[in-house]
Amino acid sequence: MSGPVLLPARRRRGRDQQWLLTALPAFPLLLLVLRLWYLSRQDLQTMLLLVQNVSPLGLIGSLLITLIWAPPVFILVGRALGGLLLVSSIDAGRSWLARAAGRTPGWVVLSAFAVAAVTWQLRFVPTLGMLVLVIFALDVRLRYEDHPNLVRLACVVVPVACSLLGLLLFGPAAWQALGASEPETAFLLIAPVLALPFLTGPVPAPSARLVTHWVAMAGLVIGPILVAAIFVQAPVLPAVAVEIEATATPSADAIGDQDDVTVVRGQVITVDDRSTTLLESSGKVEFVPNDTVISQVLCPDPLDPPYSAVKVHGWQVERAMLNWLAPSRSVTEAPDPRCLGRPAPGRR
Repeated sequence: MSGPVLLPARRRRGRDQQWLLTALPAFPLLLLVLRLWYLSRQDLQTMLLLVQNVSPLGLIGSLLITLIWAPPVFILVGRALGGLLLVSSIDAGRSWLARAAGRTPGWVVLSAFAVAAVTWQLRFVPTLGMLVLVIFALDVRLRYEDHPNLVRLACVVVPVACSLLGLLLFGPAAWQALGASEPETAFLLIAPVLALPFLTGPVPAPSARLVTHWVAMAGLVIGPILVAAIFVQAPVLPAVAVEIEATATPSADAIGDQDDVTVVRGQVITVDDRSTTLLESSGKVEFVPNDTVISQVLCPDPLDPPYSAVKVHGWQVERAMLNWLAPSRSVTEAPDPRCLGRPAPGRR
């Protein structure tokens, strides 16, 4: 994977669609606008207020953190499918997938692998290993087709050996997942390991475009929809709980009413010298005068319990390497009562 694969003359056909490169930056912009529209509960005036006050850096940061796992999916899967099409069909040059795969440099593949290794959950690691080994084997088959011993080593011996190693590493966890009634986890752990030896060689030419080109086309249609559905749930504004004097006008999200204190929960849009602007969960914008604010606290995202109880040699399958490397909050830390809608102790 040291450089782009040079397509033979018989495979360099079809027109390049350079317009796709100009359309790529439009997708993140569309995601950001869609997120603000979703956050405003489809109210145009609220969305315009958010556009005016929300930090572009905050939006981009939320986009990167939420979807950092997605680019490796498109790069690695597209590179593997394109390589498989190149070795299977003499007319592969007509496909944009084969041309894109042939021109993807090795450093892009390696960078995508590094990002995926850090950000993908452990249950997707077998799939990641399968994709990288398939790309490596298909590259060897394309570059060194005149060296049958090298091709046999890269496309048969290495995949079979890695498949056996994968069975030793992930087989017990897959069996545990079946016992815990988690067939999807068992499939993710064991299916890529078993499929690896069968994906390093050509497929029958008549069905090559069906299992590569059209699969990639379906992924390009469904993938952006899934990515957008995930991103519209990502937080882009800080969630806070504000204690205000009960004499102030209570809002729909005023949960902790007491004789002299009201707790309002929402997301901060902006703060100026006169008021704090909050977006409540109902989509209503609340302007809280600063002279009525007693205190406010940042409410971190709740720590969701793991869905799966399966572990691979002591490592929880729903966690990524980044979760272990980066510092995180303690799961035993008690939430602030104001984030639960109750005034702080001593103000009852």
